[in-house]
Amino acid sequence: MTWNSAEWLNVCLESLWAQTYQPLSVVAWDNASDDNTLDILAAQSHRLDATRISTRNVGFCAAHNRTIADNPADYVLVLNAG
Repeated sequence: MTWNSAEWLNVCLESLWAQTYQPLSVVAWDNASDDNTLDILAAQSHRLDATRISTRNVGFCAAHNRTIADNPADYVLVLNAG
């Protein structure tokens, strides 16, 4: 989940992609950022399994719950960039 996380987002994503656990699915939810977070997500979209862009900040818990509900998996790691 991101919200105005441009300063840390690339490092966060690179850290995820460096993991050796497979299969790894990386899904991003942006919570209405107004910095250049969306530009970074767009540039990295070819490496993301899904991206959700919210036009309003729905809050920490709601964003996580919606992301998890849309992406069922045996295990989920919730990570906030920033």
